[in-house]
This record gives sequence, C-alpha cells and structure tokens, in this order.
Amino acid sequence: MTDNRRVVDRVSNRSVDLVFQAVDGSENFELLYNGSVFRSTYDQALSVAFANTILGRVKSAKAVDLLLGGLGLGDSLTQMLGFKGLRSVTVVELDEAIPKWIRKYLNAGGSLDDERTQMIIGNFTQFVDATPKSYHGIGLDLDLGPTRLLREENRRAYSMSSLKTLASRLRSDGVLVIRASEADSAYRRALDEVFSEAGIREVEETNTLGDLVKGVFYVARM
Repeated sequence: MTDNRRVVDRVSNRSVDLVFQAVDGSENFELLYNGSVFRSTYDQALSVAFANTILGRVKSAKAVDLLLGGLGLGDSLTQMLGFKGLRSVTVVELDEAIPKWIRKYLNAGGSLDDERTQMIIGNFTQFVDATPKSYHGIGLDLDLGPTRLLREENRRAYSMSSLKTLASRLRSDGVLVIRASEADSAYRRALDEVFSEAGIREVEETNTLGDLVKGVFYVARM
C-alpha cells in the first residue's frame, strides 16, 4: 500500500483534531484523532471481531438490546445489526462529523438508518449516567484503550466510577466488552473489583492488506 495520504475532511476544536483521510492508490480510508490512526477500512476485521465478542456472549436469543460507545467507521454496528435476535442498538458518538463522513464517503448509511439503530451524538459517560436503561451487551470502543487515550474527554469512561455505572446498566445475564490495543494488568484488576467475572480475549486477524493485526478485548460480567 502506498504511504501517500490525502485529507478528505477535517474538524478541529480545542480538544481534538479529527481527520478523515484517503489512502491514495487504494480504496481505503483512515480516521485519525489528534494525529493517530483510530480506525481504518482495511482493519475492519478487528471491529467485526469486537462486535462478535459481544454477540457471542449475549445469552438471550431474542429482543436483545445493545449499547455501543463509539461509532468508529460503522463496522461493529453493521455486524451487530446482523444478529438475528437483535431488537435495538444504541450508539453514542461524540463527534457528529463521523456519521456524516460514513454516509458521504463510505456510502454506508444503511446501518445508521436501520430502524433498530438509535444514534446519539454526545458524551458516552454522560449518556450512561443520565440513562437508567439496561442492556444485554455494552461495548466500549472510544479510544485505543485505557492506557492509550487519544482524547482527554474519554478518560472518565475507563474510571472505576464509570465501570460501576456500566455494571449497573447490564441486565443479569449481560456482558461488557471494552476494546483496547494492548492489555493492562492494572485495568484488569479494576475490572475484577467491580465484576464477578472478568477476562481478556486477545485476537489476531488478517486485514484486507494481508497483514496480521492484533486486538485486545476486556470481557466482564456481573
């Protein structure tokens, strides 16, 4: 793949420089937060694996309600919508530009327009604090993990108080899955303090470029 990148669109404010860029010489795109690649079309296999980690641990077979913190490039949402027993997916995304870019440049607005999708533009932690609804599965996909924050607004989402709130939003058989780029023993211990079951799933996938990519998913239950 060529190393040439071309900025397609950009939004900047005091806290974040959000860039959507094309990889020239291919059909791929990258989403960057403050200069670091957050998600890309060529690594969508990890986003699918993230969604499957949640779906594979949901114990209910029908009327399933999911909560997704962070839209990314929409691959996890699309995978969740393929779940036979799904009733709803609530997606909380801080940046309103991202769903617009998905529609405009990826021609992938179908998942956003699905009647089972509720799209919320706002801060994930604030939404969870203010919304008492419970879910069969909650997925956190806001950053590269608690040890690799790309934006300061997301720090609280990984805090002990946030974990306790998320635990209270899970149904009795619910599962929380947190996506990260690397495992951290201190964060795993924090999960152990809040949840009765906690573990780490490490995955390896081959991306569309033929490269092996790795992901880490924290998995927790009450």
